Amino acid sequence: IYNCSKGRCELLTPPGNIMFLRLVNGEVLFQKIGGGIYRLLPSNSFQLLPGTGFLSDKKVVSLLPDGAGGVLIATAQHGIYNWKNGQAQKWHSPLQEVFTKKQLNKGIRLSDGSYAFGTILDGLFLLDSEGRLVFHLNRQKGLPDNTVLSLLEDSTGNLWVGLDRGIALVDLKNPLLFHTDTEGDLGTVYTAESFGEHLYLGTNHGVFYKSEKKKNEPFRFVSGTQGQVWQLKTFGGQLLCGHNDGTFVIENGQARKISPVAGGWATMPIPNQPGLLLQGTYSGLIVLRQRSNGQWVFSHRIGGLLIAIREMVIDSTGAIWLAHPIEGLYRVVLDSSLAHISFLKKYTPADGLPSLKMLRLAIVHGETIIKSGQAWYRYEKGHFTQNGQCLGQPLSKIKGHIFPGRKGEWLEALPGEVVFHSSAHTRALPVSLVSGYENIVRLRADLFLLCRNDGYALLDADNLLAEPPPPTPPLLIHTIEIVTRKEVQPLPPSTSRPSLKKNQNRLRFRVGQHLFTRRPLFRYRLDGLDGHWSEWTEKNRIEYFNLPAGEYTFEAQAKHGSRSIRFSFSVLPHWTQSPPAFFGYALAFFGLLALVRYFFKKRFEKAKRKMEAEQKRLLAQQQMKAANDKLQMEVVNKSKQLANSTINLAKKNEVLLQLKKELRKLKNTPGTRLPGKAFQQLLHVIDAHLSSEQDWELFEKNFNQVHESFFKKLKNDFPDLTPGDLQLAAYLKMNLSSKEIAPLLHISVRGVENKRYRLRKKLGLPPDGNLVEFMMKY
Repeated sequence: IYNCSKGRCELLTPPGNIMFLRLVNGEVLFQKIGGGIYRLLPSNSFQLLPGTGFLSDKKVVSLLPDGAGGVLIATAQHGIYNWKNGQAQKWHSPLQEVFTKKQLNKGIRLSDGSYAFGTILDGLFLLDSEGRLVFHLNRQKGLPDNTVLSLLEDSTGNLWVGLDRGIALVDLKNPLLFHTDTEGDLGTVYTAESFGEHLYLGTNHGVFYKSEKKKNEPFRFVSGTQGQVWQLKTFGGQLLCGHNDGTFVIENGQARKISPVAGGWATMPIPNQPGLLLQGTYSGLIVLRQRSNGQWVFSHRIGGLLIAIREMVIDSTGAIWLAHPIEGLYRVVLDSSLAHISFLKKYTPADGLPSLKMLRLAIVHGETIIKSGQAWYRYEKGHFTQNGQCLGQPLSKIKGHIFPGRKGEWLEALPGEVVFHSSAHTRALPVSLVSGYENIVRLRADLFLLCRNDGYALLDADNLLAEPPPPTPPLLIHTIEIVTRKEVQPLPPSTSRPSLKKNQNRLRFRVGQHLFTRRPLFRYRLDGLDGHWSEWTEKNRIEYFNLPAGEYTFEAQAKHGSRSIRFSFSVLPHWTQSPPAFFGYALAFFGLLALVRYFFKKRFEKAKRKMEAEQKRLLAQQQMKAANDKLQMEVVNKSKQLANSTINLAKKNEVLLQLKKELRKLKNTPGTRLPGKAFQQLLHVIDAHLSSEQDWELFEKNFNQVHESFFKKLKNDFPDLTPGDLQLAAYLKMNLSSKEIAPLLHISVRGVENKRYRLRKKLGLPPDGNLVEFMMKY
């Protein structure tokens, strides 16, 4: 043994081999193997405790104070002894025989004066200061293993148990006392009732009961109740069971059916009708009545509404609110005979409820409230609303199912926890109820039973209020990591507002809370990126990617704790976003602006020049078009003049030829003979006008104005053409017929045809060639 004090250690030689040392009542005690119990004296010598020599053949596993100046000596196979004033005797605990058989291995005295003993064969026993059993934990009752190797009470008063296969934590400060059905014998608990000093449980397997005084007594099954149990309730001194197969009375461990109507979901007294009960079933409402001998029996059905009624409450006006699992909510009023419905109202989403499925009903201070979805509503002026107060807080803030307690106290069932509310404080308890069928049964004024999937839990409200809630461990940032393409760089959480490079804009945060009695829940937000909190999650890690340049504050919060933690940092801009870069961008921008301005100026000038040239071209084109139009007009006019002059000339020649013909006819007429000289003179004058060079010159002049260079080109191409051929060609160019040409040439039509034939030959046209078409196109 080494005795160390004030920086010095002294080696002490005990009287024999030892297994452990214990500090008991201010003294260091130990057992010498094969001997008794020794104490270490202030002189560093050893003294045998008188009266402990009998332990020489026994293995001592623990030495504990008894709270009265004595010592509890726990042995492995011979129970526990109480040594005091030099005498040792068996401790007065009723569990001595159990400890002897189960082989004690460890023991400690807890801060509240109770004792915890671990065994090799049967797990952990918790005893009060008088040695009476408080509870027993083994493998069948939730402990991972039956072999206890070590025990430790932490600073919060909870018990850590070292096992052969791991470590377990016994939450001694939890106001909930759990009964866990590890074997699945009970099934899922839906309801419970305290009746006749027995605790009754209604499960999906049937009804089970046990004595409330004998804590270790196992549950017994009530025969005849196999199947789903919905409700256990005491009415008129009898315990009624609402069952899948009907309604039963539970008496002396037996079940007696009193109603064959399936599905006794909810039963309650009818106001101002003693001896009558109203029950909601799978197929509507029924009435149970109590006989004069106190026995409950089925009375009758209520007509008018044949639906499944899962929940039912009766408000202060006597109206009955009914909830169907799927079809929604009804409010009915019964007639005076209680046999028919005199008023029925079915509510729809238009009345203010967001959902009509799986509704929950409650009466709070005489007012009916309905839970739809995740919120509660009250009925006001024909409409459902979340306005107003309920149980001392806004109705809109209540999210869980409501179960009333004593005045100023109530419980709220939420996913994964039950919150106990009182005027003094609010405390969240880690326990999960049956989802969709959450139920908390008030067994006594201060005692509640919480129905669970694998058993139940008991809550003593007085104990909860008497014990202050244990301190909540703080939330911590364990690690901060900068994740890059090449590596993961740790960033100490104590770093004050670090400035990170642009390529360090991916951060991973890990937080933690040393909360061992429940699963910690976290939520996060990053101010500067998103100011909204995330949903509550069990994940203690969150990562942010591709953070833009800016100032950020990471914030994390634990649901079971009041303080949040923060970490501020900044992400520097990329060099492309630095002030010199922006200066360069400004220069480049203004340079580009000047270049664009120069470009557009040149383009504008070019467009202006192009537009001016186009305008000049269009003007010249217009002028040319006007000149062409004028020329064309002149050509048209000259063509008209040519045509007119040609027609006039043809008419004149026709007249002269006719006159010449008539003169010759007159000369040969007897009695009218003209003198020869005069006749010749008239013919000469007529012939002179028929072959007038002046007429031809005038025609040629007009023709050349219309068909410029026609004669010149034709003469150049065909030099053998005579003036007469040219004259005929001109008339053909004008598309004149042989008949029209004959007077102009003062010859006959046949003569014209002959001339046309000769002209065709000179032009080299084939026999089928069109002379007029040739001249028209020439």
